[in-house]
Amino acid sequence: MILRDKILTKLKKRNVRVFTIPDIIELASHDGVRKELVRMTKDNLIFRLMSGVYCVSQNSNEYPTVEEVVDALTRNYNWKIWPAEEYALYLLGLTLEAPKVYTYICSGPHRQYEFNGNIIKFKHAVVSKTKPFSYHTNLIIQGLYELGKENITEEALCIVATKFSKEELEVVLEESKSSALWIQECISKIYQIKA
Repeated sequence: MILRDKILTKLKKRNVRVFTIPDIIELASHDGVRKELVRMTKDNLIFRLMSGVYCVSQNSNEYPTVEEVVDALTRNYNWKIWPAEEYALYLLGLTLEAPKVYTYICSGPHRQYEFNGNIIKFKHAVVSKTKPFSYHTNLIIQGLYELGKENITEEALCIVATKFSKEELEVVLEESKSSALWIQECISKIYQIKA
């Protein structure tokens, strides 16, 4: 099997449309993979979204999402991430307008990318190696901080409660015990709404 077929087969098996070289590096040398990606781009089998990030052309007619690009970047750098600021509010249903800046807290350095008219911003934070919060806990905490203590309403807590299962909120409730008291109180109310 030629290298381009190996690349496409591997990506299809992993159900990955947006990728970086580390996703396929075991298939050949770094130089070999890079050269093959240049040829595949010329042959319209893939297209380059930004430096080092590619998309398979034949998997879908839809343009890649910001989330797919973020997934590829975080796999590439092996970062732990969670949404923050306005993007966290959007994911929690607390704002209906998709943000122009997709902000993530990450275990890596501060970085910023432009993609399809949007800004993807990674903000460094120290991530505990012993007991990191789950994605859902981090998402809710970031959303509550962005909303602000003075803007928390019963309606907002009800909206957040609809986004998660009771089991997910049980984990959030347990993990959030080390967060600020007002955050704990909000999460307790969210859990009670769901229960």
